[in-house]
Amino acid sequence: MIRFFSKSLLVAVALTVAAVATAQISNFETTSIYKTATRTYCAAGDTADVYSINSVGLQWPVRFGDNDVKALQDTLLRRAFGVENLAVDDAINDYLSQPLGKDEYPLNVVASVNDDRCGLLLEQRVDVSMVGFCERYVVYSCNHYEFNGGDHPNYYTHYINYDVQRNKLLLFNDIFAPGSEEKLLEVVTQAILDKFFASSLEDLFRKSEIRYDIHVSRDIYLTGNEVVFHYNPYEIAPWSFGGIDVPVRASLLIPFFTPEALTLFDFPAGS
Repeated sequence: MIRFFSKSLLVAVALTVAAVATAQISNFETTSIYKTATRTYCAAGDTADVYSINSVGLQWPVRFGDNDVKALQDTLLRRAFGVENLAVDDAINDYLSQPLGKDEYPLNVVASVNDDRCGLLLEQRVDVSMVGFCERYVVYSCNHYEFNGGDHPNYYTHYINYDVQRNKLLLFNDIFAPGSEEKLLEVVTQAILDKFFASSLEDLFRKSEIRYDIHVSRDIYLTGNEVVFHYNPYEIAPWSFGGIDVPVRASLLIPFFTPEALTLFDFPAGS
């Protein structure tokens, strides 16, 4: 079927499209330095060698609009390397100088791993990168990986939410009001049930590998209209299940937000 449109209707459609296309755009000039470093160690044995590898991948913020990034840099160093009052390169070198196995084996720095001689390969790594931002906040992930010769490697992720307008780290208690955790648990539990299409906790246990007590994770990160509660392996499920992200719409969390947190989202008037 061929449809004909009047000229006035076409003009109206064009005006509507033009109105949609003229959204307000915020521009931020950001600068990051990507720092990577690896150091390999070896303990020579009679028939096989023990190797230990330390490595770092770090997206280091230098500029984010006109905001001061010094406090953000300090936060990243604490979360990634557990150090304070160090220059970033010194923090990386300090981390690389602490290989796994240093207390058990006489490790020496080598150029690379000799696969023909490698009897045990230990490894630890930290990766830090920006995973989200807007004009109000920026989010970084800090991923730690470690294999110390056990049955499987261990890994966990922490998220860093940073208020770029106030130049401060946003901790759990900055986002959620004191005394809200009990009611917040009801919302998070329901979100977990919804994620796995479960009608009850009993149904959840049947449909997933979640085995441990469900709690409100304090490791959270913000998105445009959600708060995501992150659970690392072993928190609510076995290691084999991996990390679990549970998104909750920010509008459902309004009763629990601090006044500061309310300014981080765009809520309709009267919410």
